Amino acid sequence: MRTALVLSTLALAVGVAGPVRIAAGEPIRVTYISAEAIYVDGGKRAGLVAGDTLVVSMGKHAGTRLVVANLSSHSAACRVIDAHAIAVGDVLVAIHPREVAAEQPSSLGQTTKPGSAKTPATPSWRERQAAPNRLRGYVALQGQWQRDLNTGGMSRYEPGLNARIVVENIAGKGLALRFRHLSRWSYRDYSLSGMIDETEWTNRLTEFALVYAKPSSPLEIGVGRVISPYIRGVGYIDGGYLVWGSGSRYHVGFAAGTEPDPTDSSFSPDSRKVGLFVTRDAGTHDGHRLSTTVALTAGYYRDLVSREFVYLQNTYSYAKRLTVYQSVEIDVNRQWRMDGSANRFSFANFYMTSNVVVSRALRLDMSIDARKNVRNYNTMNTPDSLFDDGLSQGINGGLTLSMGRNATLRARAGMRQRDTSRDVQFSSINLNIRHIARSGYNLTARLSRSKSEFTTAYAPLATLRLPLGRRTSLSSGGGGYFYDTLGVTDKNYYLHWRADRSLGGRYALSLGGRRYFGGTLESVEVTTELGVNF
Repeated sequence: MRTALVLSTLALAVGVAGPVRIAAGEPIRVTYISAEAIYVDGGKRAGLVAGDTLVVSMGKHAGTRLVVANLSSHSAACRVIDAHAIAVGDVLVAIHPREVAAEQPSSLGQTTKPGSAKTPATPSWRERQAAPNRLRGYVALQGQWQRDLNTGGMSRYEPGLNARIVVENIAGKGLALRFRHLSRWSYRDYSLSGMIDETEWTNRLTEFALVYAKPSSPLEIGVGRVISPYIRGVGYIDGGYLVWGSGSRYHVGFAAGTEPDPTDSSFSPDSRKVGLFVTRDAGTHDGHRLSTTVALTAGYYRDLVSREFVYLQNTYSYAKRLTVYQSVEIDVNRQWRMDGSANRFSFANFYMTSNVVVSRALRLDMSIDARKNVRNYNTMNTPDSLFDDGLSQGINGGLTLSMGRNATLRARAGMRQRDTSRDVQFSSINLNIRHIARSGYNLTARLSRSKSEFTTAYAPLATLRLPLGRRTSLSSGGGGYFYDTLGVTDKNYYLHWRADRSLGGRYALSLGGRRYFGGTLESVEVTTELGVNF
C-alpha cells in the first residue's frame, strides 16, 4: 500500500446506558523516547493494560495523549495519539471513561447527585481492573480505495475489519479472554503472474487466549493462540507461556507451542518454538537502574533445526537523564547451519541506542544497528544474491531542540551499510509548532533525503492540524517524492487531508484522502474507518 490506513481510537466504556465521566489514575512519568515508542515507568503492576489512554497532566505538554501498546510488569511502551510534543520526565495519568448513574443511592437509602459531596469516590486503577467481567477493546470497519490515473491499471479497493476484544477478570478469578483479529478483502484491477489474485481475502487470527494475570499475583499464565510478550523470537504461537516474578527484581518465564502458518495464520503442527528467559532489575528510577534479560529461543521444523540462539538485553538509565538500550543475539549452529559457519556460535544481531537529556531544551540520541536477516528453514536454500544480510546495518543519530514553549525541532542523519553497493545515506529535519496563529492549530513541516549508489531522493511534507470544536479535527497539507536515478528524474506531488470525528463519545469516524500529481504515482486515494471502543 502506498499509504497506511488511518487509525483513530478513543478509550470508552460501554455495555450499560448512562452518562460518562472520566476517572484519573495515579501519576507515572516518561522515562525514554525513541523513534518507535514512548516509554513510561508504569506497567501491569500499576494496573495498566494494552489500549489504556494516558495524558500529560501538567507542564507545557499538558493535554498530550498516549495509548499503551505493549507493557511489562513495571514499564510500558506507548504511542502518541496527538501530534503534540512530549519529553522525558513529563507526568502522566491514566484516563478511563466509566459509566456513572445519574443518581446513586447513598448508604442511608437517599439519592446523591453526581458531583455532590456524597458522590462515591472514583475507583483506583486496581479497583477498576478488579471489577469482574470488564469488557475492553475496539471493533473497526476500515476501507482503502485507490484509483490509478496512469495507464498501469493498478486500481484497487480494500475493505477490512479490525478487532481487539478483552474480557478481564472473568467471574472475579483474575482470568482474561483476549481476542485479536484482522480481515481484509482486496479487489484489484490487476494480477501479477498468478502470485496475486484480482480478488483476495486475508483472514488473520493473531490472538485468542485465556490469560491469568492478577496485579497482586507474581504469576502470569497464558494459553491458546498467545503473543508471548517477554521472549524475543517466539512471537505468537499456538501454545502457552508462564512467567513468575519474584518481588520486583527477578522474573523467569517459559513459552512453548507451534508457529501458525505465516501465509494464512492457520494451525501448523510442523513448526515448533520454545523459549526460556530470566530478567533481573536493579536500582531505582531516580538513580542508577539496570535491567538485564537473558533468553534462550529455539525453533524447529519437524526434525530440522530452524534457528537456535541466545538473546541478551540490557537497559541502563541514570536519573532520567541517560538511557542506554542494548541487545545482541548469538546463534547456536547445528545441522544445516554449520554449512554456512565454521563456528559453533556466531554473532547474529546487535543493536544499541542511547538517549541523553542535556538540558530542558536539548535531547540527543544515537543508535548503532548491526541487525541483519537471519536464515531459518524457510530461507535455508535461498541464494545469497536474494538474501541481503546487510539490510539494516548502520548508524544514526539526532537531536531534539525545544525552541520556546510551542516549537520543537528534530534533526536526524545516518548511514546504512550494504554488502553489494555503496552505503545508503539518509537525513531528515522536522519542525513542529503548536498553537500557531490560534490555540490548537498545529503545524508540522519535514524534509527527508536519502542517497544510494544510483538514486537520490527527497521527500518534503507540511501538515496543518485544526480543531473544529470539541469532537472534530481536520488536518491538511501537501508534499512530494522526488527521485533522481542515473540522471532520470521522477517528480511526484500530492495533497492530503484527514478528518476525525467523535460520534456520541463512543464511536469514532475517520476519513482521509490523498491526490498525487505527475510522475509514476498519479492516483487518488481515500481511506476511512468507523470504530466503536469499549
